[in-house]
Amino acid sequence: MQTQDDTLATRLARWSTGTRYEDLPPAVLHQTRRAVLDYLGCTLRGADTPLAAAVRSYLDTADRGGEAAVIGTDRSLSPAGAAFANATAASVLELDDGHGQATIHPGATCISAVLAAAGAHGASDADIVVAITLAYELSSRLGIALCPAAGERGFHCSPAIGVLGAAFGASRTFGSDVRTTAHALGLAGSNAGGLFDYHGGWLDAWSINAGRATREGLLCASLAGHGVAGPLDIFEGPKGFGLAFAGPGFDAAGIGRGLGRDWLLLGTAVKIHPCCRRLHSVIDALLSLEDGSAVDPFAIDRIVVETTAESARLDRRRFENAAIAKMSIPYGAAATLVYGSPTLDHFEDEARRDPRIRHLVERVEVRTSDDPTISDPLGFAARVAVTAGGATRDATVITPIGDPARPVDDAMLIDKFRTLADPVIGSEAAREIVAATFALGEAGDNGKLVRLLGGKAR
Repeated sequence: MQTQDDTLATRLARWSTGTRYEDLPPAVLHQTRRAVLDYLGCTLRGADTPLAAAVRSYLDTADRGGEAAVIGTDRSLSPAGAAFANATAASVLELDDGHGQATIHPGATCISAVLAAAGAHGASDADIVVAITLAYELSSRLGIALCPAAGERGFHCSPAIGVLGAAFGASRTFGSDVRTTAHALGLAGSNAGGLFDYHGGWLDAWSINAGRATREGLLCASLAGHGVAGPLDIFEGPKGFGLAFAGPGFDAAGIGRGLGRDWLLLGTAVKIHPCCRRLHSVIDALLSLEDGSAVDPFAIDRIVVETTAESARLDRRRFENAAIAKMSIPYGAAATLVYGSPTLDHFEDEARRDPRIRHLVERVEVRTSDDPTISDPLGFAARVAVTAGGATRDATVITPIGDPARPVDDAMLIDKFRTLADPVIGSEAAREIVAATFALGEAGDNGKLVRLLGGKAR
């Protein structure tokens, strides 16, 4: 008979409380720092969007005061309020990181929770790094165990798992003991949720769910710290998290296999293009066809995109706003042919109204590929063929840029961050954040990054 001491939640909690900064391999430390920088760029720029402003407007009335910074603003809120605001801002641009195998976006939830908890708790830089690393690792493992089964059942894995990652990271930041951390996981799992009903165009819910999951995870860690109990068999219980979201195929034991040895967070990917990752191979393929000469969009007769069945669902011909355009393969292909490598501006109103875009969208044909090298349901591959003047050129991209197999180097990551952050906080402040992030956890000015993020007025 299973006891409270050998549930998965308890074993994970024991691993968390026993892991020290010195136990993390250099590659894992570097990956965590990269994740933080990527998150900060997305959050700083995302804070300048209408959705992030609407969330802050609500929180100004519902969550007054506090010591946790709302990144990209001069506000501070309670840790739960800041977690909600920052996670929403981090996810709204469709530029935050992702784990391809786990099919989740871990940064918005994990890092928002840890930084909000650290801002109020006064955690050391080393504790911040460890907490983020462990939150990413748990989220990655849960995603691999849960998806795609949970997605097929209609659940959105990012918030469903994000609440647990947030609770795990916040518990480590708070310095919770084994039992408190296990109860935080139990509370978080019992509050997990989020449906994948975004494809009708109601995409505000996508980012709001990231914010709400982060807030709930942090609250669960706080409540556990005040003695509130959660179900310790939350993962493997007969009516627990695993069976509810993934069904009988859920492998609870596999989540804890190789902890501290096999670091699955190293599979995290960086986004270069500000749109759904299922568009990235299409964009990369079209960019590879460029030969330096201008192409008249009106001379293009046909664009055929072959991709996976899941990606082919994004064959959308209407894009009333930027969020929907970022989930449209025809729009992504058209924007790339018109503007080159697409930026945030290329999904906004003026760009979408360009007559060249409409002309090209009407000539895009999206197919589910029967080529097994492209059709792998766990992949993001695409083959694109462009016909103009009777001549056809084609290109195939199996793995988009930013995937661990085609990594973005530090210079490219810094360039992405500076492109996003400089317009919000200025080049000097952005440079300081880059330096502080890559030194996070090292001996020196402890707490510098948290101080830099506080009181950042535009």
